[in-house]
Amino acid sequence: MEPARSPLEQSHQRLKERFRAVTEIGMRLATELDVDALLELVLSEARRLTASDAGSLYLRAGSELAFKLAQNVSHPEQAEAVSGFRLPIDKGSLAGLAALTKTTQNISDVQRHPSYDRDVAEKVGYAVHTMLVVPMLDRKDEVHGVLQLMNAKDASGRSVAYDDETAYLAEVLACHAATALSMAQLHARVHELLEAMVRYTTRAIDARDPATAGHSGRVASYALKLGELNGGFSKAQLRELKYAGLFHDLGKIGVPEAILTKRNKLSDAGLETLAERFEAAKRSIEAQALSAAAGGEAAAEAWRALDEDLAFIEEVNVPRPLRPGEAERLDRIAGTAFKDTRGRARPLLTQAEHEALSVPQGNLTEAERDLMRGHVEMGRSILRRFPFTDDLARIPEYVSMHHEKYDGTGYPAGIKGEAIPLGARILAVADAFDALTASDRPYKKPIPVERSLDILTHEAAHGHWDPRVVELLRSAVAKGVIKVRAVDDAV
Repeated sequence: MEPARSPLEQSHQRLKERFRAVTEIGMRLATELDVDALLELVLSEARRLTASDAGSLYLRAGSELAFKLAQNVSHPEQAEAVSGFRLPIDKGSLAGLAALTKTTQNISDVQRHPSYDRDVAEKVGYAVHTMLVVPMLDRKDEVHGVLQLMNAKDASGRSVAYDDETAYLAEVLACHAATALSMAQLHARVHELLEAMVRYTTRAIDARDPATAGHSGRVASYALKLGELNGGFSKAQLRELKYAGLFHDLGKIGVPEAILTKRNKLSDAGLETLAERFEAAKRSIEAQALSAAAGGEAAAEAWRALDEDLAFIEEVNVPRPLRPGEAERLDRIAGTAFKDTRGRARPLLTQAEHEALSVPQGNLTEAERDLMRGHVEMGRSILRRFPFTDDLARIPEYVSMHHEKYDGTGYPAGIKGEAIPLGARILAVADAFDALTASDRPYKKPIPVERSLDILTHEAAHGHWDPRVVELLRSAVAKGVIKVRAVDDAV
Protein backbone atom coordinates (compact mmCIF):
# COMPACT_ATOMS: atom_id res chain seq x y z
CA MET A 1 0.00 0.00 0.00
CA GLU A 2 1.31 3.46 -0.95
CA PRO A 3 1.87 5.84 1.94
CA ALA A 4 -0.65 8.65 2.18
CA ARG A 5 0.41 11.78 0.37
CA SER A 6 0.74 15.06 2.18
CA PRO A 7 -1.52 17.95 1.16
CA LEU A 8 1.48 19.58 -0.55
CA GLU A 9 2.22 16.40 -2.53
CA GLN A 10 -1.42 16.10 -3.51
CA SER A 11 -1.48 19.72 -4.65
CA HIS A 12 1.72 19.20 -6.64
CA GLN A 13 0.30 16.07 -8.30
CA ARG A 14 -2.93 17.85 -9.17
CA LEU A 15 -1.02 20.76 -10.70
CA LYS A 16 1.17 18.32 -12.63
CA GLU A 17 -1.90 16.59 -14.07
CA ARG A 18 -3.51 19.89 -14.98
CA PHE A 19 -0.33 21.04 -16.73
CA ARG A 20 -0.28 17.77 -18.64
CA ALA A 21 -3.89 18.41 -19.65
CA VAL A 22 -2.99 21.94 -20.87
CA THR A 23 -0.06 20.54 -22.86
CA GLU A 24 -2.29 17.93 -24.50
CA ILE A 25 -4.86 20.61 -25.33
CA GLY A 26 -2.09 22.77 -26.81
CA MET A 27 -1.00 19.88 -29.04
CA ARG A 28 -4.58 19.43 -30.26
CA LEU A 29 -4.92 23.14 -30.96
CA ALA A 30 -1.69 23.13 -32.98
CA THR A 31 -3.10 20.57 -35.43
CA GLU A 32 -6.43 22.34 -36.04
CA LEU A 33 -6.24 24.66 -39.07
CA ASP A 34 -9.94 25.41 -39.44
CA VAL A 35 -10.51 28.71 -37.60
CA ASP A 36 -14.14 28.03 -36.61
CA ALA A 37 -13.35 24.53 -35.35
CA LEU A 38 -10.33 25.91 -33.48
CA LEU A 39 -12.41 28.52 -31.67
CA GLU A 40 -14.94 25.88 -30.61
CA LEU A 41 -12.13 23.71 -29.31
CA VAL A 42 -10.45 26.56 -27.43
CA LEU A 43 -13.62 27.61 -25.62
CA SER A 44 -14.87 24.13 -24.78
CA GLU A 45 -11.47 23.02 -23.45
CA ALA A 46 -11.03 26.25 -21.48
CA ARG A 47 -14.43 25.73 -19.83
CA ARG A 48 -13.60 22.12 -19.06
CA LEU A 49 -10.19 22.99 -17.61
CA THR A 50 -11.62 25.73 -15.39
CA ALA A 51 -14.95 24.02 -14.57
CA SER A 52 -16.80 27.05 -15.98
CA ASP A 53 -20.55 26.99 -16.56
CA ALA A 54 -20.34 29.44 -19.48
CA GLY A 55 -17.84 31.20 -21.66
CA SER A 56 -17.44 33.46 -24.65
CA LEU A 57 -14.68 34.28 -27.07
CA TYR A 58 -13.84 37.51 -28.86
CA LEU A 59 -11.33 38.08 -31.67
CA ARG A 60 -9.49 41.30 -32.22
CA ALA A 61 -10.70 43.34 -35.22
CA GLY A 62 -8.57 46.49 -35.35
CA SER A 63 -9.45 48.65 -32.36
CA GLU A 64 -12.41 46.45 -31.42
CA LEU A 65 -13.21 42.99 -30.16
CA ALA A 66 -15.66 41.04 -32.33
CA PHE A 67 -17.83 38.44 -30.62
CA LYS A 68 -17.30 35.03 -32.23
CA LEU A 69 -18.59 32.31 -29.97
CA ALA A 70 -20.44 31.56 -26.73
CA GLN A 71 -21.16 28.39 -24.79
CA ASN A 72 -23.50 28.01 -21.84
CA VAL A 73 -24.10 24.70 -20.07
CA SER A 74 -27.05 25.66 -17.88
CA HIS A 75 -28.70 27.95 -20.47
CA PRO A 76 -27.62 26.76 -23.95
CA GLU A 77 -30.36 28.78 -25.67
CA GLN A 78 -28.65 32.01 -24.56
CA ALA A 79 -25.27 31.14 -26.08
CA GLU A 80 -25.82 33.21 -29.25
CA ALA A 81 -27.67 36.14 -27.67
CA VAL A 82 -24.86 38.56 -28.49
CA SER A 83 -24.14 37.30 -31.99
CA GLY A 84 -22.47 40.00 -34.10
CA PHE A 85 -21.69 42.12 -31.04
CA ARG A 86 -18.55 44.30 -30.93
CA LEU A 87 -16.72 45.95 -28.06
CA PRO A 88 -14.17 48.76 -28.14
CA ILE A 89 -10.80 47.95 -26.63
CA ASP A 90 -11.11 50.21 -23.61
CA LYS A 91 -12.11 50.11 -19.94
CA GLY A 92 -15.82 50.07 -20.75
CA SER A 93 -16.01 46.27 -20.57
CA LEU A 94 -14.08 43.49 -18.88
CA ALA A 95 -13.05 42.00 -22.25
CA GLY A 96 -11.95 45.43 -23.50
CA LEU A 97 -10.03 46.03 -20.27
CA ALA A 98 -8.20 42.70 -20.54
CA ALA A 99 -7.23 43.43 -24.15
CA LEU A 100 -6.21 47.01 -23.35
CA THR A 101 -4.01 46.13 -20.35
CA LYS A 102 -2.96 42.68 -21.65
CA THR A 103 -3.61 41.30 -18.20
CA THR A 104 -5.98 38.66 -16.86
CA GLN A 105 -9.00 39.93 -14.95
CA ASN A 106 -9.98 37.51 -12.18
CA ILE A 107 -13.16 38.87 -10.60
CA SER A 108 -14.90 37.17 -7.68
CA ASP A 109 -17.91 39.54 -7.75
CA VAL A 110 -18.49 40.99 -11.22
CA GLN A 111 -21.49 43.09 -10.12
CA ARG A 112 -19.15 45.41 -8.21
CA HIS A 113 -16.54 45.77 -10.94
CA PRO A 114 -16.62 49.20 -12.70
CA SER A 115 -15.94 47.65 -16.13
CA TYR A 116 -18.73 45.11 -15.98
CA ASP A 117 -21.10 45.75 -18.90
CA ARG A 118 -24.58 45.37 -17.45
CA ASP A 119 -26.27 46.13 -20.79
CA VAL A 120 -24.76 43.01 -22.32
CA ALA A 121 -25.63 41.02 -19.22
CA GLU A 122 -29.27 42.09 -19.43
CA LYS A 123 -29.39 41.26 -23.14
CA VAL A 124 -28.05 37.78 -22.49
CA GLY A 125 -30.28 37.24 -19.47
CA TYR A 126 -27.68 35.16 -17.66
CA ALA A 127 -26.65 35.91 -14.09
CA VAL A 128 -22.87 36.10 -13.82
CA HIS A 129 -21.17 35.94 -10.42
CA THR A 130 -17.50 35.16 -11.06
CA MET A 131 -15.43 35.77 -14.18
CA LEU A 132 -12.00 34.99 -15.53
CA VAL A 133 -11.19 37.22 -18.51
CA VAL A 134 -7.95 36.22 -20.26
CA PRO A 135 -6.28 38.05 -23.16
CA MET A 136 -5.02 35.70 -25.89
CA LEU A 137 -1.41 36.85 -26.27
CA ASP A 138 1.10 35.42 -28.75
CA ARG A 139 4.89 35.27 -28.41
CA LYS A 140 5.16 38.89 -29.56
CA ASP A 141 2.77 39.95 -26.79
CA GLU A 142 0.14 40.89 -29.36
CA VAL A 143 -3.54 40.45 -28.49
CA HIS A 144 -5.42 38.09 -30.82
CA GLY A 145 -8.59 37.96 -28.78
CA VAL A 146 -10.11 37.55 -25.34
CA LEU A 147 -11.35 34.45 -23.59
CA GLN A 148 -14.15 35.04 -21.04
CA LEU A 149 -14.99 32.29 -18.56
CA MET A 150 -17.96 32.62 -16.21
CA ASN A 151 -19.25 31.03 -13.04
CA ALA A 152 -16.71 28.41 -12.02
CA LYS A 153 -18.41 25.45 -10.29
CA ASP A 154 -17.16 23.38 -7.39
CA ALA A 155 -17.89 19.68 -6.94
CA SER A 156 -21.32 20.45 -5.48
CA GLY A 157 -22.30 22.73 -8.40
CA ARG A 158 -21.98 26.03 -6.50
CA SER A 159 -20.49 29.09 -8.23
CA VAL A 160 -17.05 29.82 -6.79
CA ALA A 161 -14.22 32.23 -7.46
CA TYR A 162 -11.39 31.25 -9.80
CA ASP A 163 -8.23 30.47 -7.85
CA ASP A 164 -4.77 31.66 -8.91
CA GLU A 165 -3.73 28.23 -10.14
CA THR A 166 -6.72 27.99 -12.46
CA ALA A 167 -6.13 31.54 -13.71
CA TYR A 168 -2.51 30.71 -14.54
CA LEU A 169 -3.48 27.55 -16.41
CA ALA A 170 -6.09 29.53 -18.35
CA GLU A 171 -3.37 32.02 -19.33
CA VAL A 172 -1.15 29.18 -20.58
CA LEU A 173 -4.06 27.78 -22.57
CA ALA A 174 -4.87 31.24 -23.99
CA CYS A 175 -1.25 31.59 -25.12
CA HIS A 176 -1.45 28.21 -26.90
CA ALA A 177 -4.73 29.35 -28.44
CA ALA A 178 -3.24 32.63 -29.71
CA THR A 179 -0.36 30.80 -31.41
CA ALA A 180 -2.69 28.20 -32.92
CA LEU A 181 -5.10 30.90 -34.04
CA SER A 182 -2.27 32.81 -35.71
CA MET A 183 -1.27 29.67 -37.62
CA ALA A 184 -4.87 28.87 -38.59
CA GLN A 185 -5.44 32.44 -39.82
CA LEU A 186 -2.19 32.30 -41.80
CA HIS A 187 -3.33 29.00 -43.30
CA ALA A 188 -6.68 30.60 -44.21
CA ARG A 189 -4.92 33.56 -45.84
CA VAL A 190 -2.71 31.21 -47.86
CA HIS A 191 -5.83 29.45 -49.12
CA GLU A 192 -7.43 32.82 -49.92
CA LEU A 193 -4.32 33.75 -51.90
CA LEU A 194 -4.38 30.39 -53.68
CA GLU A 195 -8.06 30.79 -54.51
CA ALA A 196 -7.44 34.28 -55.90
CA MET A 197 -4.60 32.95 -58.07
CA VAL A 198 -6.81 30.08 -59.27
CA ARG A 199 -9.60 32.51 -60.18
CA TYR A 200 -7.39 34.93 -62.06
CA THR A 201 -5.67 32.08 -63.87
CA THR A 202 -9.08 30.71 -64.85
CA ARG A 203 -10.22 34.12 -66.06
CA ALA A 204 -7.05 34.48 -68.12
CA ILE A 205 -7.82 31.15 -69.80
CA ASP A 206 -11.46 32.12 -70.35
CA ALA A 207 -10.31 35.40 -71.88
CA ARG A 208 -8.73 33.47 -74.77
CA ASP A 209 -12.23 32.34 -75.72
CA PRO A 210 -14.84 34.97 -74.75
CA ALA A 211 -17.63 32.67 -75.95
CA THR A 212 -17.03 30.33 -73.01
CA ALA A 213 -16.33 32.97 -70.37
CA GLY A 214 -17.62 31.78 -67.02
CA HIS A 215 -17.65 28.10 -68.03
CA SER A 216 -14.96 27.03 -65.55
CA GLY A 217 -16.66 28.90 -62.72
CA ARG A 218 -20.02 27.28 -63.44
CA VAL A 219 -18.48 23.80 -63.70
CA ALA A 220 -16.73 24.34 -60.35
CA SER A 221 -20.00 25.55 -58.79
CA TYR A 222 -21.99 22.55 -60.08
CA ALA A 223 -19.27 20.08 -59.03
CA LEU A 224 -19.07 21.59 -55.54
CA LYS A 225 -22.85 21.34 -55.06
CA LEU A 226 -22.86 17.72 -56.28
CA GLY A 227 -19.99 16.88 -53.93
CA GLU A 228 -21.87 18.40 -50.99
CA LEU A 229 -25.08 16.54 -51.84
CA ASN A 230 -23.25 13.27 -52.36
CA GLY A 231 -21.75 13.35 -48.89
CA GLY A 232 -18.53 11.59 -48.02
CA PHE A 233 -16.36 14.55 -49.00
CA SER A 234 -14.56 16.39 -46.22
CA LYS A 235 -14.35 20.19 -46.26
CA ALA A 236 -10.80 19.94 -47.64
CA GLN A 237 -11.89 17.44 -50.32
CA LEU A 238 -14.72 19.73 -51.41
CA ARG A 239 -12.23 22.56 -51.79
CA GLU A 240 -10.04 20.22 -53.84
CA LEU A 241 -13.02 19.37 -56.07
CA LYS A 242 -13.87 23.05 -56.53
CA TYR A 243 -10.31 23.94 -57.54
CA ALA A 244 -10.27 21.01 -59.96
CA GLY A 245 -13.43 22.45 -61.53
CA LEU A 246 -11.82 25.86 -61.88
CA PHE A 247 -8.67 24.32 -63.34
CA HIS A 248 -10.28 21.66 -65.54
CA ASP A 249 -9.69 23.53 -68.81
CA LEU A 250 -6.26 24.90 -67.88
CA GLY A 251 -4.70 22.85 -70.71
CA LYS A 252 -6.58 24.92 -73.30
CA ILE A 253 -3.82 27.46 -72.85
CA GLY A 254 -1.88 25.22 -75.23
CA VAL A 255 -4.63 24.91 -77.87
CA PRO A 256 -4.07 27.10 -80.98
CA GLU A 257 -6.31 30.15 -80.81
CA ALA A 258 -7.62 29.50 -84.33
CA ILE A 259 -9.15 26.25 -83.04
CA LEU A 260 -10.14 27.51 -79.61
CA THR A 261 -12.10 30.47 -80.98
CA LYS A 262 -13.47 28.70 -84.06
CA ARG A 263 -17.21 29.32 -84.36
CA ASN A 264 -18.08 27.83 -87.75
CA LYS A 265 -16.58 25.08 -89.89
CA LEU A 266 -14.53 27.67 -91.76
CA SER A 267 -13.09 30.82 -90.24
CA ASP A 268 -14.43 34.17 -91.43
CA ALA A 269 -11.21 34.73 -93.35
CA GLY A 270 -11.39 31.23 -94.82
CA LEU A 271 -14.96 31.75 -96.01
CA GLU A 272 -13.99 35.08 -97.57
CA THR A 273 -11.12 33.42 -99.45
CA LEU A 274 -13.50 30.73 -100.69
CA ALA A 275 -16.01 33.37 -101.86
CA GLU A 276 -13.25 35.18 -103.75
CA ARG A 277 -12.40 31.89 -105.48
CA PHE A 278 -16.03 31.49 -106.56
CA GLU A 279 -15.91 35.04 -107.89
CA ALA A 280 -12.78 34.16 -109.83
CA ALA A 281 -14.58 31.12 -111.26
CA LYS A 282 -17.39 33.41 -112.44
CA ARG A 283 -14.85 35.73 -114.13
CA SER A 284 -13.32 32.67 -115.81
CA ILE A 285 -16.73 31.60 -117.14
CA GLU A 286 -17.32 35.16 -118.36
CA ALA A 287 -13.96 35.23 -120.17
CA GLN A 288 -14.64 31.90 -121.84
CA ALA A 289 -18.06 33.07 -123.00
CA LEU A 290 -16.58 36.27 -124.51
CA SER A 291 -13.78 34.43 -126.30
CA ALA A 292 -16.29 32.03 -127.81
CA ALA A 293 -18.47 35.01 -128.80
CA ALA A 294 -21.43 32.85 -127.82
CA GLY A 295 -22.87 30.82 -124.98
CA GLY A 296 -24.11 33.77 -122.93
CA GLU A 297 -27.11 31.83 -121.72
CA ALA A 298 -24.94 28.90 -120.64
CA ALA A 299 -22.60 31.28 -118.85
CA ALA A 300 -25.50 32.85 -116.96
CA GLU A 301 -26.69 29.42 -115.90
CA ALA A 302 -23.19 28.53 -114.70
CA TRP A 303 -23.12 31.78 -112.72
CA ARG A 304 -26.42 30.95 -111.08
CA ALA A 305 -25.12 27.47 -110.19
CA LEU A 306 -22.01 28.98 -108.56
CA ASP A 307 -24.13 31.45 -106.57
CA GLU A 308 -26.37 28.61 -105.37
CA ASP A 309 -23.37 26.47 -104.42
CA LEU A 310 -21.80 29.35 -102.51
CA ALA A 311 -25.07 30.01 -100.67
CA PHE A 312 -25.24 26.30 -99.84
CA ILE A 313 -21.66 26.38 -98.51
CA GLU A 314 -22.46 29.40 -96.34
CA GLU A 315 -25.42 27.45 -94.94
CA VAL A 316 -23.54 24.23 -94.13
CA ASN A 317 -20.64 26.29 -92.76
CA VAL A 318 -22.78 26.95 -89.65
CA PRO A 319 -22.40 23.93 -87.30
CA ARG A 320 -25.37 21.56 -87.56
CA PRO A 321 -25.86 17.92 -88.55
CA LEU A 322 -25.57 17.43 -92.33
CA ARG A 323 -28.87 16.59 -94.00
CA PRO A 324 -29.31 13.75 -96.50
CA GLY A 325 -27.63 14.54 -99.79
CA GLU A 326 -25.55 17.44 -98.46
CA ALA A 327 -22.32 15.45 -98.16
CA GLU A 328 -22.74 14.31 -101.78
CA ARG A 329 -23.30 17.88 -102.93
CA LEU A 330 -20.09 18.94 -101.18
CA ASP A 331 -18.28 16.09 -102.94
CA ARG A 332 -19.62 17.32 -106.27
CA ILE A 333 -18.52 20.92 -105.62
CA ALA A 334 -15.09 19.75 -104.48
CA GLY A 335 -14.76 17.80 -107.73
CA THR A 336 -15.53 20.88 -109.84
CA ALA A 337 -12.64 22.88 -111.26
CA PHE A 338 -12.24 26.18 -113.07
CA LYS A 339 -9.38 27.84 -114.97
CA ASP A 340 -7.63 30.77 -113.35
CA THR A 341 -6.18 33.77 -115.23
CA ARG A 342 -3.07 31.74 -116.09
CA GLY A 343 -5.12 28.94 -117.52
CA ARG A 344 -4.42 26.54 -114.65
CA ALA A 345 -7.18 24.24 -113.39
CA ARG A 346 -8.11 24.95 -109.80
CA PRO A 347 -10.72 23.19 -107.60
CA LEU A 348 -13.62 25.22 -106.23
CA LEU A 349 -12.94 23.69 -102.81
CA THR A 350 -9.53 22.83 -101.41
CA GLN A 351 -9.09 19.49 -99.68
CA ALA A 352 -8.91 21.22 -96.28
CA GLU A 353 -12.11 23.21 -96.96
CA HIS A 354 -13.90 20.09 -98.18
CA GLU A 355 -12.89 18.20 -95.04
CA ALA A 356 -13.99 21.06 -92.74
CA LEU A 357 -17.36 21.56 -94.43
CA SER A 358 -18.03 17.79 -94.47
CA VAL A 359 -17.86 17.51 -90.67
CA PRO A 360 -21.19 15.78 -89.95
CA GLN A 361 -21.72 17.48 -86.59
CA GLY A 362 -20.01 20.32 -84.78
CA ASN A 363 -17.35 22.56 -86.28
CA LEU A 364 -14.03 20.75 -85.79
CA THR A 365 -12.27 18.27 -88.06
CA GLU A 366 -10.78 15.11 -86.56
CA ALA A 367 -7.30 16.66 -86.59
CA GLU A 368 -8.63 19.74 -84.81
CA ARG A 369 -10.52 17.57 -82.33
CA ASP A 370 -7.30 15.74 -81.52
CA LEU A 371 -5.59 19.06 -80.80
CA MET A 372 -8.54 20.12 -78.64
CA ARG A 373 -8.52 16.80 -76.75
CA GLY A 374 -4.86 17.40 -76.02
CA HIS A 375 -5.88 20.06 -73.48
CA VAL A 376 -6.48 17.29 -70.93
CA GLU A 377 -2.91 16.00 -71.01
CA MET A 378 -1.59 19.55 -71.22
CA GLY A 379 -3.59 20.50 -68.11
CA ARG A 380 -2.28 17.53 -66.15
CA SER A 381 1.28 18.26 -67.29
CA ILE A 382 1.04 21.85 -66.05
CA LEU A 383 -0.71 21.02 -62.78
CA ARG A 384 1.70 18.23 -61.86
CA ARG A 385 4.37 20.91 -61.56
CA PHE A 386 2.32 22.84 -58.99
CA PRO A 387 3.52 22.28 -55.39
CA PHE A 388 0.05 21.36 -54.13
CA THR A 389 -0.33 20.50 -50.46
CA ASP A 390 -1.52 16.99 -49.57
CA ASP A 391 -5.14 18.11 -49.26
CA LEU A 392 -5.10 19.34 -52.88
CA ALA A 393 -2.94 16.59 -54.36
CA ARG A 394 -5.70 15.00 -56.48
CA ILE A 395 -6.40 18.10 -58.57
CA PRO A 396 -4.14 16.98 -61.48
CA GLU A 397 -5.78 13.54 -61.39
CA TYR A 398 -9.33 14.93 -61.49
CA VAL A 399 -8.44 17.35 -64.30
CA SER A 400 -6.78 14.60 -66.37
CA MET A 401 -9.92 12.41 -66.15
CA HIS A 402 -12.76 14.87 -66.67
CA HIS A 403 -13.30 13.57 -70.23
CA GLU A 404 -13.22 9.88 -69.31
CA LYS A 405 -16.48 7.99 -69.81
CA TYR A 406 -18.00 5.48 -67.42
CA ASP A 407 -17.98 2.81 -70.15
CA GLY A 408 -14.30 3.37 -71.01
CA THR A 409 -14.93 5.20 -74.32
CA GLY A 410 -13.58 8.53 -73.09
CA TYR A 411 -10.10 10.01 -73.35
CA PRO A 412 -7.18 10.22 -72.89
CA ALA A 413 -6.70 6.87 -71.13
CA GLY A 414 -10.03 5.08 -71.67
CA ILE A 415 -10.41 4.44 -67.92
CA LYS A 416 -13.63 2.70 -66.98
CA GLY A 417 -16.24 2.62 -64.19
CA GLU A 418 -15.16 2.88 -60.57
CA ALA A 419 -11.52 3.16 -61.66
CA ILE A 420 -12.41 6.78 -62.43
CA PRO A 421 -12.31 8.65 -59.07
CA LEU A 422 -15.69 9.93 -57.89
CA GLY A 423 -14.43 13.51 -58.02
CA ALA A 424 -13.55 13.12 -61.71
CA ARG A 425 -16.93 11.49 -62.45
CA ILE A 426 -18.69 14.44 -60.81
CA LEU A 427 -16.53 16.88 -62.76
CA ALA A 428 -17.33 15.11 -66.04
CA VAL A 429 -21.09 15.36 -65.49
CA ALA A 430 -20.85 19.01 -64.37
CA ASP A 431 -18.81 19.83 -67.50
CA ALA A 432 -21.26 18.06 -69.82
CA PHE A 433 -24.27 19.71 -68.14
CA ASP A 434 -22.83 23.20 -68.60
CA ALA A 435 -21.90 22.46 -72.22
CA LEU A 436 -25.52 21.53 -72.91
CA THR A 437 -27.21 24.38 -71.05
CA ALA A 438 -24.77 27.24 -71.69
CA SER A 439 -26.42 30.21 -73.36
CA ASP A 440 -23.20 32.03 -74.26
CA ARG A 441 -22.08 29.89 -77.22
CA PRO A 442 -22.61 31.61 -80.60
CA TYR A 443 -22.27 28.30 -82.45
CA LYS A 444 -25.06 26.49 -80.59
CA LYS A 445 -28.36 27.25 -78.95
CA PRO A 446 -28.76 26.44 -75.26
CA ILE A 447 -30.69 23.27 -74.56
CA PRO A 448 -33.42 23.62 -71.90
CA VAL A 449 -32.46 22.28 -68.50
CA GLU A 450 -35.00 19.43 -68.44
CA ARG A 451 -34.03 18.36 -71.95
CA SER A 452 -30.35 18.49 -70.96
CA LEU A 453 -31.05 16.28 -67.95
CA ASP A 454 -32.92 13.84 -70.18
CA ILE A 455 -29.95 13.71 -72.56
CA LEU A 456 -27.53 13.03 -69.70
CA THR A 457 -29.86 10.37 -68.25
CA HIS A 458 -30.10 8.69 -71.66
CA GLU A 459 -26.32 8.80 -72.08
CA ALA A 460 -25.82 7.46 -68.56
CA ALA A 461 -28.12 4.53 -69.40
CA HIS A 462 -25.79 3.82 -72.33
CA GLY A 463 -22.69 3.93 -70.14
CA HIS A 464 -21.29 7.40 -70.75
CA TRP A 465 -21.76 8.79 -67.24
CA ASP A 466 -22.07 7.43 -63.72
CA PRO A 467 -25.88 7.06 -63.37
CA ARG A 468 -25.73 7.93 -59.67
CA VAL A 469 -24.04 11.26 -60.37
CA VAL A 470 -26.55 12.13 -63.10
CA GLU A 471 -29.43 11.28 -60.76
CA LEU A 472 -27.79 13.42 -58.09
CA LEU A 473 -27.67 16.29 -60.61
CA ARG A 474 -31.34 15.84 -61.48
CA SER A 475 -32.21 15.92 -57.77
CA ALA A 476 -30.04 19.01 -57.20
CA VAL A 477 -31.80 20.88 -60.02
CA ALA A 478 -35.25 19.79 -58.78
CA LYS A 479 -34.45 21.06 -55.27
CA GLY A 480 -33.08 24.35 -56.59
CA VAL A 481 -29.63 23.57 -55.21
CA ILE A 482 -28.23 23.96 -58.73
CA LYS A 483 -29.58 26.81 -60.83
CA VAL A 484 -28.49 27.43 -64.39
CA ARG A 485 -27.23 30.93 -64.99
CA ALA A 486 -25.92 32.56 -68.15
CA VAL A 487 -22.45 33.50 -66.98
CA ASP A 488 -21.36 32.91 -63.40
CA ASP A 489 -17.99 32.33 -61.81
CA ALA A 490 -18.98 33.31 -58.27
CA VAL A 491 -17.96 30.06 -56.60
